Amino acid sequence: MIYVDEIFEANPLANGGNPMARQAARHGTRWCHMWCWPATAEEVERLHAMAEAIGLRRAYFQRREATGRTPAFYHYDLVPGKRKLAIAQGAAVKDLREWLREVWGGEGSVGNTEKRERQGDLF
Repeated sequence: MIYVDEIFEANPLANGGNPMARQAARHGTRWCHMWCWPATAEEVERLHAMAEAIGLRRAYFQRREATGRTPAFYHYDLVPGKRKLAIAQGAAVKDLREWLREVWGGEGSVGNTEKRERQGDLF
């Protein structure tokens, strides 16, 4: 399944403003994520197909591997116009924090998510 979350205001220059973040800032500061779950090869291919259908290059794909603390998070960052196109192509709207709670399972993860979010260490 392909998902998009809500648009959020991002500060691409936070945390030292790495070169990729500075480049992204040229496209604005309002973003969302488009991701697939489960992160199987078949679903990742569907994610790439949808990205291509809405005009994204594969070079924009971001791959965060699963760790003991986080699930795999294969995604594209979208600006508002691309989000609308993804929804029109069939992406489901899903709150990212809700998805993280579902994937990590249990209320214990919620605290970790909120703490990491405050520290700027969440996707």
